[in-house]
Amino acid sequence: MTAALPSRRAFLVRYTDEADPPRGRVSGRVEHVESGASLHFSSQEELNEFIARTLSKEKARPEGTPPRHFNS
Repeated sequence: MTAALPSRRAFLVRYTDEADPPRGRVSGRVEHVESGASLHFSSQEELNEFIARTLSKEKARPEGTPPRHFNS
């Protein structure tokens, strides 16, 4: 059974040329696809915190309510 992949939980992550995730060097930009919220990040922790915070806001949004376009 395949789990649903709702767009309200989709993110686009773009890494800088200097990023090297296997070596722990993470930097770039992340954008929440549905709301347009975005963040330039310079660590895995910042990336994870943005995703967690955004998903928390999306979870609190009543079903059928359009997303708020917000920036972190």
